[in-house]
Amino acid sequence: MNKVFTHSIRIYYKDTDCAGIVYYAKYLEFLEVSRAEFLREIGTSSSEILEKYGIFFPIGNVNITYKKSAVLDDLVEIKTVVEIPSPIKMVFKAQMFNSKGELLNDSSVLCVSVGAKSHRPEKMPKDLAKLFEPYKAS
Repeated sequence: MNKVFTHSIRIYYKDTDCAGIVYYAKYLEFLEVSRAEFLREIGTSSSEILEKYGIFFPIGNVNITYKKSAVLDDLVEIKTVVEIPSPIKMVFKAQMFNSKGELLNDSSVLCVSVGAKSHRPEKMPKDLAKLFEPYKAS
């Protein structure tokens, strides 16, 4: 069985609307933070990838299906796996859960491997792609 990366985020007042419910766009920030921590978990970072491989991963598409709202003071758990459908594409599939274990949303974030100099799609180096293997979706 493949690994699932888990990252927790506390909901603060700054994340909510006047009713104490998380503003819908904040979930994108939570996903971004989780992806950054995911990279650290596999032994790298966005800045290291840029420096070592000369590539970066802009977002090509985001899809979120909202099921339930997170609320003020909740501890949200984000569980993430990765799909690599091609050498230039990577999809982070995540589910967010509240502290009661209830599903808040399902998401998929498509990242594209792009050359820092060319600003064109470039194949992800095999040794970099290998770092994601333990977290590949089954």
